[in-house]
Amino acid sequence: MGLGFHHDLGTTTVDLGYTYSRGRTRIRYAYNAAALGLTPLQVQLAGDGWRDLILGQHIVEANAVLPLHKRLSLRLLYRYE
Repeated sequence: MGLGFHHDLGTTTVDLGYTYSRGRTRIRYAYNAAALGLTPLQVQLAGDGWRDLILGQHIVEANAVLPLHKRLSLRLLYRYE
């Protein structure tokens, strides 16, 4: 999800954008409890994985493009995550 703003100031172009992303990753594992000699209680306590990893990321980005010559321009970029 995000939004952006673009504006031309004569020869200079300015962009401002915001992005938010969210993700979830599940990590699970398996093992042979009988071969390891685990009791049913130990199997329940050991479980089968870790808690889900939940990740949220906010990104703000601003940049300006300044033309210097016909085939050369300067880009100023600021990015905050």
